[in-house]
Amino acid sequence: MTSRRHPTGRRYEHTQTQRFRRTNGRASPSLWYKNEGYNDHEKVCINEEVAGISGFLTPSQSGFQGVLKHRFADVIVHELSLSSKQPITLQNVAKKSKNVQLVVQERVLDFVLGTRTSHEKNTGHSQQDKDQIIGAVRQVARKLQQMSLKLQKCGQKAQEAYHLRQLVVLMTKEIGEKKGKDFEQFLAKVEQTRVEFESKKQQNKDEAALAAADGLSFYLGGLNDKADRVSIHETMRRYGKTRIVADTLTIGSDTAVIRVRPQFAVKLLPSARDDKRDWPVGQPDYLQFTLYKRNKDTTAVINQLASMLKIPSTHFSYADLKDKRGITTQLCTVYHVLKERAQVLFRPGGLKKLEDQQFIVGDLRYVSRKIELGECAGNRIAMVIRSLPEDEKELSEKDIRRAVRSWETRGFINFFGLHHFGNVSTSYHLLGRAVLRKDYKLAVLLLLRPQEGEASKTRAAREHFRQHKDVAAALRMFPPFLVPERAVLEGLQKHGIDAHELAFNSIPKTFRVSFVEAYQYFVWNEMASMRISKYSSMSAVVGDFVLKKKVDSNISRTLNGASEPERKRQRTGKSTRRQSIQEVVELTEANVDQYLFEDVVLPLPGHAIKYPTNEIGAAYRKLLMTDGIDLNAHFGPDGSQTYLLDGSYRHLVRKPTRVSFQLKCYTDPTEPLIPNDVDHLLANAPASLLDNSIPDDKARLLSNEQTGSAVVQRALVLEFDLEYGSDATIAIRELMKQSSSVQVNWQTPSSEAGHDDVAKVINGSSVVYSASSGSKAAIISPQVTKSGRDNTRKVMKTEKKTQVAIGRPGFSLGRS
Repeated sequence: MTSRRHPTGRRYEHTQTQRFRRTNGRASPSLWYKNEGYNDHEKVCINEEVAGISGFLTPSQSGFQGVLKHRFADVIVHELSLSSKQPITLQNVAKKSKNVQLVVQERVLDFVLGTRTSHEKNTGHSQQDKDQIIGAVRQVARKLQQMSLKLQKCGQKAQEAYHLRQLVVLMTKEIGEKKGKDFEQFLAKVEQTRVEFESKKQQNKDEAALAAADGLSFYLGGLNDKADRVSIHETMRRYGKTRIVADTLTIGSDTAVIRVRPQFAVKLLPSARDDKRDWPVGQPDYLQFTLYKRNKDTTAVINQLASMLKIPSTHFSYADLKDKRGITTQLCTVYHVLKERAQVLFRPGGLKKLEDQQFIVGDLRYVSRKIELGECAGNRIAMVIRSLPEDEKELSEKDIRRAVRSWETRGFINFFGLHHFGNVSTSYHLLGRAVLRKDYKLAVLLLLRPQEGEASKTRAAREHFRQHKDVAAALRMFPPFLVPERAVLEGLQKHGIDAHELAFNSIPKTFRVSFVEAYQYFVWNEMASMRISKYSSMSAVVGDFVLKKKVDSNISRTLNGASEPERKRQRTGKSTRRQSIQEVVELTEANVDQYLFEDVVLPLPGHAIKYPTNEIGAAYRKLLMTDGIDLNAHFGPDGSQTYLLDGSYRHLVRKPTRVSFQLKCYTDPTEPLIPNDVDHLLANAPASLLDNSIPDDKARLLSNEQTGSAVVQRALVLEFDLEYGSDATIAIRELMKQSSSVQVNWQTPSSEAGHDDVAKVINGSSVVYSASSGSKAAIISPQVTKSGRDNTRKVMKTEKKTQVAIGRPGFSLGRS
């Protein structure tokens, strides 16, 4: 398995197509990046302040210490259905369907032989009687199967005739009554010719087809509008695919003609077969399925499924990208994949048990439209916070209840989480700022400069390039999973060492878009922090914005293009991906009392949005001016945009809903404390998952004598709903009053492990102590004075991860 960086900054795993070939304990030369010096990296994460995150909504409410995401099984996420608002769960696992004839045999035999069991004991029938019954049942099932096939063929013929009549009606509307009659006569002649071909094809199939279709074509002219041609092609493909094939001929520079020919002749010509025509008429275009995954990115699983089906990953769609660390369940759709094929390819395989599968697909069914991004009501999240303070005086159940109720009532600041800013010491928003300033030289410098925590040889390669500008040597040393860096180096090698813009634009667009979006997220976080610190965190103020009340509640239909006229959607065949920006209302003295604090929104920077009229709006403009950003300077001569910079509005505060919590005890830190979908399917949830609550204080203070040498620890199991776009880690940050950095959330208290860092909350500030030395490692304070936005080297590091090298040692710079 190799690791690649996702555009949002996370790394995802994908299957390595080339197998490991080891010789004398060393990897093959193609896997040189597995060698010694490429595995000694450190986990790094930027400080919250670098991403613009500071402060809490309720600083007066005390937090508590705990370990978040200690195991990936401690986070279970279920997507919420847009219609029912209920969690999506895995109900049935994909499996190969049985033949109808075998199913009939099994069920009839089970019924007959089951009812005869008691009768045979009294009458003493022999085995010969059973064999006769089995033979008779098989014969009946075979005849039923044959009868079913005949009825299926009759139904197919009737359906084809109906579709041809519909085709004539629709085409007459498109091309007029006169040409419609000509087209109807053409179809009748095609049908007659097809019958002749069927009778002669036994002699010579190719010659018979070409002879039968000789000169049999129908032409439609006067269709210079591409939308009209697309509409006609889609109509013929949908209703006439069993009889005719249409293509477009270009005559001259501006004349296009549609040619229609018999399908039985065209399908035999080289490169003339179109798999789209094999899709059953009347069957929905999309196959919907439930995706259950464990500790894997959504994109990684989708890429693997696409590889199994041998189709592009762009044929898949989903409502939301789920994080890797956790067990998640969501709905996905795939375009033009038969259910029977998916059941065979997606069924769990290998020697792993169902509960050990990295992902499971199930609940397959056809739907008429794909799932659009954002087309969900949010997520239902179950999360375990382990290693709570053991002393009841330090953290009692009453304290937790008070903190949870305050969190549920007041909510949290809806920051963009740290995962949007990458997993390296140079935050993605700095690259985005350089791109928006069109300072591509700085962008290349920031991307290729040495990074904190990187593997030693990767860092040496960056340092060597910084000093010597040796592109060829850097390309030999940069690992293949550093996709943006290698793309820039290849651009420099192709266009020249000073062609910074051309080199940077060689980076795949998904990465470049993530850099620009990270800068927009940074500006929003800065302004949200300023809004909370400068103004009231209890009520809206004059100058704030709120979203205008919707006239039509079904806004999702507008976003996915379903509100377009049917004629237009039929011609384009695509839904608009550019979401409309909702209108906002500016609060004044007259209407400020009509809105709640949770109604307030802040703009994501763009040229199509408005800025608040109070000090926050002035701060927006000042920040953009200081950074040298002009969002209107990114339009092309034709009005197009390289990056979508329209902007949008985001709620300043969000509240979790349907909140419930429970305190549990555990002695084994690897013990799961919440059941998942597979546990429910197998009905083997451990007893500890069903009822492991602590009813009273005596149970919480179990002695070591009662439980053996194991230390009893406490955990908080929290369940809540979040709306789409909100970050669960940011929500928990408000509850616990500690940094959302993984280095803080994953720290293990000294009572559990003696040499890990400990995160403590002191007066609203998270302080990380080293248990081995007692020294203070880092301070993350919500009200700390900022040292400047350019302090990008402010990172937090965990213990170095070293692995046994499997490759050849001594791989140095300048050597291939």
